[in-house]
Amino acid sequence: MTTWIITTGNSDIQLNTDANWTRGERLFEKAKNNKPLCNCQGEGKDFANLKRENDTKCFPVAARVLGLVYQGDKDCYSDLVFPLLDVLIQAFQDKKSPDRVYIILTDQEELFKTSDIKNSSCPFWQDTCTLEPLFEWYFQTKLKLKPDFITLQPSVNNRGLDHWDQVLTLVTEELTKIQQDDVFYISHQASTPAISSAVQFVSIGYFSNVNFLIVNRYYQENQIITSPEIIPSSSYWKQLQIQKAKKLITDGFPGSALALLKEVEYNNSEEIKELESYIDLFNMKTIDTGDEFDPTQAIKRVRKTLDLIEYFLKQENYLQAIILLSAAQETFLKASISLYLQKHIPGGFKEWNEKGLSLNLKETKIQEVIKQLQSSNQRNYKFQSPHELFPLLKEFTKIGDDNDWQLLIWSSTRDRDHEFDRRNQLMHNLRGVKKEEVILYLTDPEELRKYLEDKVSYCNSQRINLNQNVDEVYKTKIKRKFISALETLCEWTENDYTPLKHRLENLAKSL
Repeated sequence: MTTWIITTGNSDIQLNTDANWTRGERLFEKAKNNKPLCNCQGEGKDFANLKRENDTKCFPVAARVLGLVYQGDKDCYSDLVFPLLDVLIQAFQDKKSPDRVYIILTDQEELFKTSDIKNSSCPFWQDTCTLEPLFEWYFQTKLKLKPDFITLQPSVNNRGLDHWDQVLTLVTEELTKIQQDDVFYISHQASTPAISSAVQFVSIGYFSNVNFLIVNRYYQENQIITSPEIIPSSSYWKQLQIQKAKKLITDGFPGSALALLKEVEYNNSEEIKELESYIDLFNMKTIDTGDEFDPTQAIKRVRKTLDLIEYFLKQENYLQAIILLSAAQETFLKASISLYLQKHIPGGFKEWNEKGLSLNLKETKIQEVIKQLQSSNQRNYKFQSPHELFPLLKEFTKIGDDNDWQLLIWSSTRDRDHEFDRRNQLMHNLRGVKKEEVILYLTDPEELRKYLEDKVSYCNSQRINLNQNVDEVYKTKIKRKFISALETLCEWTENDYTPLKHRLENLAKSL
């Protein structure tokens, strides 16, 4: 046996003529004085004058009004047209008709007061509950069966049939009452988006052997062509999962996206391979395959990492972002010093390896900087930590003179107050971190120190807005300055770089 479940909407039944509306049988004139039409402003005068649509040549009428006017006059049912159902029912021309039909109607009467329905645009008038006898006549005529009806009736405490969560609850309660069958056909294109989505979701999850019966519309030789199509739930489910995977990719969750694609046996090897490379990137297994100690390759890694940090902050993965930002700053310092010396003082640069930067101090003439660092004034010296590297870079380039990059300056201070060193607390003591602390850390670590001393007083002072999005603070206070420094000091150009956001979007579009 087979079952067909159909949603209904405001335009599923229309008139092919207005001959009996206010003329002929004067059906509207007879009904307008009865409730609830009489409660509409001017006895429903907004519904009195019908207008023919140019493309369909039909007269659309608000669903509840059409049912109220026509439900008792079967002799005039020839005035009615069923544009959606007429196409859908063609799917059963060459196969056995359904044994059962369930039609989902809507009734939001409980949600609206009499004063609400005075307005002809109130959703109350678009409900399909009054169309029951018209649908019953149609299916008895076309399929020789009497359909069953399901009416979705949100209570006074609900938010209507456009509220996704509450509609899902209503639809689940009703559809799970239907007895299982050998085959189910689901037509969900009518009604509100919330109802349509809920019917799809519940049908796939609850019924076995589900097929979606839909109407396709397309242009051919300047005409709109409509035709029915039956889509197996496996194909439908696959497309739904692919759409979810696309969203996960653009949100920066490539691992979860891959799991969904494997579930539906997505088999484009190139796209899967690219997705796996992004999984390695987000897991920090592979940021770049170039020479670790080549300054140009290092700058590319820094630029990629800046994008990666932004995703981690959006995902509230603050610990990962802070540690990665620290590493990016250190790599930037080493790479920019190396590039500067290679270009301006070729004899000053010896090598960069896992032990740090090795410089020829005689050639660089920076003995004074070394002295300030309280380091031995030997001929060759290896620079490793930010507190060593930053003064060196500042000596060459004057970076930080405007005090505009507070986090880099603070991170490069040797004797900073470790009580308020969030990076060290996180890395060594497994201390947690809150959104407000990250905002202040990115803006100015000195502000974070003041906040931690007295949170109440600091919040009352409103020195810095703590309700900002962390990723926006990062882009303003860190990322833009970082990219500007790469362009100024490292001859970096954005022209040849595709941001991570765009690369993920392109991958998602290709699925």
